[in-house]
Amino acid sequence: MTSGNEVPAGVLVDLADTADIDDLQEFSRRLARCCARLLPIAGAAVILKDDDGNLAVTAAAPEWARTLPAQAIATGGTGPVWESGRTATTVTVRDLHAERRWPEFARAALQRGISGVCAIPLKRGDDVLGALALYCHSGVAVDEIEMSSRLLAAAAGVGLWHWRDRHRLRTLTEQLTTALRTRIVIEQAKGVLAGRHGISLPEAFARLRRLARNNRLPIHEVARGVTEFLTSPGECRGTARKRRFAGTAGRRS
Repeated sequence: MTSGNEVPAGVLVDLADTADIDDLQEFSRRLARCCARLLPIAGAAVILKDDDGNLAVTAAAPEWARTLPAQAIATGGTGPVWESGRTATTVTVRDLHAERRWPEFARAALQRGISGVCAIPLKRGDDVLGALALYCHSGVAVDEIEMSSRLLAAAAGVGLWHWRDRHRLRTLTEQLTTALRTRIVIEQAKGVLAGRHGISLPEAFARLRRLARNNRLPIHEVARGVTEFLTSPGECRGTARKRRFAGTAGRRS
């Protein structure tokens, strides 16, 4: 365990580097276990925001540590962890026996033998991504772990931000790739229809769109069916349906 402000530099680098992390659950477990191993605490919990901004407990070490923030979230958002995630500030409770702001949380924590809490936001700049909750037994002052906790949370915030940024970029790339492939299928169908029936490309597209609307299907699915049947009618599967698409698309409305 560390003491005072001591946190191994390698640990901070590992938390900030999320290139090998597949999902946020894995990242959360790494952070929670790291805190439990390095700090003189009873437990740690990681709470992250989803795409809609809602908080959820994603990992804890040991496992019981997730119950306190989970109860706070389930009851409408009370307690130091919720406050930290909401205000983007570190919230410390040095003595839960004297805590008056969150009586229900204090009562549940004291039943677990927890006497102090330190909740640190996970963020990068002004972008708050969640919070880290650290629980202390009596005999361990929250002040003893606060600086080390801030260092760990800062490194984790950087790693989390980079993971989400890569995830957003990957999702956007997949969406653009799908859109491009869909566009290619539609353009092929327009060309096939225009060549087969002697109509303009805008008219071919209008027929595809009308056929898709009438059958309540995505236009690229109709386009694929039309192209496959008109270019290789003897080989395509689902021939009856594709023949109907091709025949309908070839008729004027």
